[in-house]
Amino acid sequence: MKEKSYELLWRNKYLSTHAESFEDIINALEAAVDQLKEMKATNLIEYTEGADDDYARFITTDKATAEKYGFEEMEDYDEEDDDFDGEDDADEIDEDMEDEKEDEIIKD
Repeated sequence: MKEKSYELLWRNKYLSTHAESFEDIINALEAAVDQLKEMKATNLIEYTEGADDDYARFITTDKATAEKYGFEEMEDYDEEDDDFDGEDDADEIDEDMEDEKEDEIIKD
């Protein structure tokens, strides 16, 4: 039986969206750095793709680590081309983030 894998597409584009000051931006970026350092220190998470499209892709096979950091179980994974079958997940997540951002603006 194939070991389950979990994936996190980590978005850096909206890290300081709600910042109202330099200090807010610094705090948001420091929190992101702290989380990335913590994830790296587990030695259970593999960094698989760059963030040139505002996403960094991380994978783990450790379920507890996946749950702690909000990873999702990978489905329809094709190991040969290291991609999901026929889907552009980054675009889908980008659309979801835009929808969430719009919802937050409406609530404010």
